[in-house]
Amino acid sequence: MKTIIKLIQYTPNLTLRGVVRHIFNLKEVKDADMVVFDFASIKSMTRSFAHEYLIHKEKFAKSKKISEINVAKEIRPTFDVAKRPFVDTSNPKYVTEETFDPADAY
Repeated sequence: MKTIIKLIQYTPNLTLRGVVRHIFNLKEVKDADMVVFDFASIKSMTRSFAHEYLIHKEKFAKSKKISEINVAKEIRPTFDVAKRPFVDTSNPKYVTEETFDPADAY
């Protein structure tokens, strides 16, 4: 059975990890073999939401096919950001306990 979930019905701005958990726990999502998440009319998404979504998508991918439609070009890059580590330690300006100077904080 294929199910289409229109995300705009749950929230206009995809911001909270809890919303992802709620959506993936919906009966129609759990019962479906294929789930299509419709991002129509969604204009913003946080890295937190995208990261949680990708975690759940990977977890559920073992038992069902999950895909997305109508993902706006403005929010598509957020998925790419969410795939990367939160802190880029290769950045020369990356601060560790060893390199932190409290004087720089003021």
